[in-house]
Amino acid sequence: MKLNHITNKRGFTLIELLIAMIILTVGIIAIAGQITSAIQGNFSAKRLTIAATCAEEKMEELKTTGYDTIASGNGTCPDFADFSRTWTVSAAGTDLKKIEVTVTWYGRTLTLSTLITKSES
Repeated sequence: MKLNHITNKRGFTLIELLIAMIILTVGIIAIAGQITSAIQGNFSAKRLTIAATCAEEKMEELKTTGYDTIASGNGTCPDFADFSRTWTVSAAGTDLKKIEVTVTWYGRTLTLSTLITKSES
């Protein structure tokens, strides 16, 4: 009995398939890690944007208040109870005041400061 040998070898061997699956798995795991990092970065950027907007709103409000009636204080950001803000008004010279608005959230802080003169208000 004579066996015919197959000379035309098509397809993949089991080893080739296993190696391809390992390479594919490593690639998928790497991509999943990058997606997680991107989501965390977006969430952090969103919070920073909220804090900056909250500080800018208070800064603009204080700048439109009369020069002689501006006072320090604190409170929360409207619509965002996890963000607290503190504003400090101090004399920085003759007819000059320094306003600092600090927003704090989840252990992070953002501070904006400006100087105003008596003639600006």
